[in-house]
Amino acid sequence: MESGRSPTGLESAAPRRRRQPYGVLIGLAVLGALGGVLWAFLVPTAQVRVTADGSVSLPPAQLARLFDGVAIFALLAFGLGLICGAVIWFAHRQVRGWFGLLTAVVMALLSSSIAMDVGLRVARARYSADDPSAPGVRHLLPDLWLEGAGWNSMPAPWLLLTCAPGLAALTYLILAVSAADTAWLRDDEPMSGPPPEETAAVPADWTYPGAAPGPAMPPPMTPMPPPSDPAERAVWGPPTPAGSHPVTEPVTEADEEWRTRR
Repeated sequence: MESGRSPTGLESAAPRRRRQPYGVLIGLAVLGALGGVLWAFLVPTAQVRVTADGSVSLPPAQLARLFDGVAIFALLAFGLGLICGAVIWFAHRQVRGWFGLLTAVVMALLSSSIAMDVGLRVARARYSADDPSAPGVRHLLPDLWLEGAGWNSMPAPWLLLTCAPGLAALTYLILAVSAADTAWLRDDEPMSGPPPEETAAVPADWTYPGAAPGPAMPPPMTPMPPPSDPAERAVWGPPTPAGSHPVTEPVTEADEEWRTRR
């Protein structure tokens, strides 16, 4: 019998679970490469004029096209970050939490790095026929590794690589909050020991062992049957209706006179 297969010929669930994370990570890396190829075909180039003495003139209108190429890559990086955060959240349910958030950030950084490298290589291959030293109009590609960029007076040529990880972390946190799944923020280890026993209902007549018995409850009162002698009926009055308290005292002449006046 082949390893990793059940007796029925179907693959077991454990190898599939082990291969699923690697397949997702490889897919995100391939997606970054495809994003770089897309940028290479969308990027606008600046047309510069090279004179015979080797000087290069770049008009201001063409300089703006270099910034357009950087902006297009930033938008693609934001898209990669959005996809990485959503894919890690839905595909890696077993690692949801801080480890899942870190995985999404790292994968977004890796995907955007691959996109930058592949995009620059493909774009340079498209315009490799241009000789930069020959006089005439040449195509100038934007450089995604921003040599002149800075962050709080600190050189930051890697600034474009922060777009994808930032949006991946934001997407992951938004999905966590919208799912109202806050269990990953606390310890979910099962409680040790046997489960708590259910408390049985205490009978009404139960007393604590050793306690003195309380006063006995009187039996419920039942209505008295009407007397059979007509003379006694005149003295005791009409029979008691069902559900009312029985009359325990005879009806006197004063009571009959009071009822007649009412």
